[in-house]
Amino acid sequence: MKKNWTEIQEINTNYKKIAIFGIYLENGNTEYLRYCVDELTKYLPPELHYYALITNEVEFPTRIDYYKKLWKACADNLPLTDSVLSKEYMDQSGETTTFYGVIEFTTNIASHIFERLNDDPDTFVFGDEKPIEELDIPNIFRQNQADPELTNGSYPIQFQFLNAGFEAGLYVTISEMKF
Repeated sequence: MKKNWTEIQEINTNYKKIAIFGIYLENGNTEYLRYCVDELTKYLPPELHYYALITNEVEFPTRIDYYKKLWKACADNLPLTDSVLSKEYMDQSGETTTFYGVIEFTTNIASHIFERLNDDPDTFVFGDEKPIEELDIPNIFRQNQADPELTNGSYPIQFQFLNAGFEAGLYVTISEMKF
């Protein structure tokens, strides 16, 4: 049995699911990481823009939190130098403030997608035909808050990462693209 493998389920010509499975230990084993990046590179449509919805939830925010907002607060965990950042948004609910925005990966896309999902599996990562300026980011945030599970068909490509501590699966859903 192979340590890493890919399963492809093609529902029809406009809809397919790709699952990249493997043995993944976060410390030391980089074989699954390399395998995922290689597989993603093969299947990612080059004509799309690839994004991640980044959120930073702060309970009882201080003036410093309002100063840092999102990109300054998350700078250590994101590839800011080779990405495009949206403007920062804020949502207040009771004593909690959520700062959010979208980052577009422009280089090393497959690697950045895997790293983002590995760091935070709940991150909503997707691909779309629209450039970042045309995205309705507050609507994307609200949809994700209402139903963080994959909403098949909402975007041309969506990603989900599940890590069981030993085995992991990166799920890619590709739906019809309107070019």
